[in-house]
Amino acid sequence: KMQDLTAHPRSCNRLNSIKDSAANRPVGTQQCLKAIAASSNASLKPFLVPVPGLFYELSVPNPGEWLFVRKEKPQPFLHYKRAFQKISKQLKLDLICLQPLGDSELPLLEMSDLVSAYYCIPTIVLHSIQLKSEPNFLLAQYNHKEYEIRKSKDSSLSLSAHDIEKLLRDVRTDNKASFVMCLTDTSVFSQDGTKLFGEADVDQFVGVVGCSPFRGLENFRWCCSRVVLHELGHLFGFSHCIYYGCGMQGTKGAGEVQSQPLHLCPVCLHKLFYATKCSLLERYKQLLTVYGRYEEVFGKEKTWMEERLEPFLP
Repeated sequence: KMQDLTAHPRSCNRLNSIKDSAANRPVGTQQCLKAIAASSNASLKPFLVPVPGLFYELSVPNPGEWLFVRKEKPQPFLHYKRAFQKISKQLKLDLICLQPLGDSELPLLEMSDLVSAYYCIPTIVLHSIQLKSEPNFLLAQYNHKEYEIRKSKDSSLSLSAHDIEKLLRDVRTDNKASFVMCLTDTSVFSQDGTKLFGEADVDQFVGVVGCSPFRGLENFRWCCSRVVLHELGHLFGFSHCIYYGCGMQGTKGAGEVQSQPLHLCPVCLHKLFYATKCSLLERYKQLLTVYGRYEEVFGKEKTWMEERLEPFLP
């Protein structure tokens, strides 16, 4: 989950009670390298090197940051490998569906291009599911069925992630999709009322991202894309990354989202290779193409990718 914990009183109280950020001190260079895990695959090895200047180890978290508040359990590659063996028995990785919910002007084609290149799986955008307003909930109509989606009790329009995910299970079944990620131009909240940027149901392989918290930001499209990629990573079984600056870092607020990279670190890249068996060189080339196509959004990523690819290109 990517949570805006500042909107949740209990989380604020928890934050104020923590005085020693060293409780989440960095794991250290040797543990980072161990988490990547060596590979005998000659074509894979160069992509598992944490090149200085392109990848950086996480430092001691500052007050207000995710790792200052949350103690994360490490997930090195070898732990993921064992966990994914169970996941792989439940699904075939061949299709990701992006499901718009309600009226929006979200950059869906851009997100589809990005997700397809980032996760090396064909990605399509489904027709939007429209919402009808009722006094205490919104009504979604899909495939001749109606689904109640609760609204938050405060004045903001925030929708229940849990209710949306119940709808998405049917969408996933009907489309024979590996994963379904819902995109809505509202915010969403968890079962306990915590405001979220996004949530992933890792058991049902569906998730939801609420984009409205980023409205008004200059890099609105970038932030939405970053959260979509992050939540999809959870559906692959990736835990929050505590090793390097990475697209799988947890985040507590919009400022932290903007400060983190879009790319996967070598630990998480090894996990993706294991899950998809994709060519990491071709993946990087495809991402460079997408970053160039939407350079006004991903200009920084384009520059990063050009430097990352330099040793591999003639």
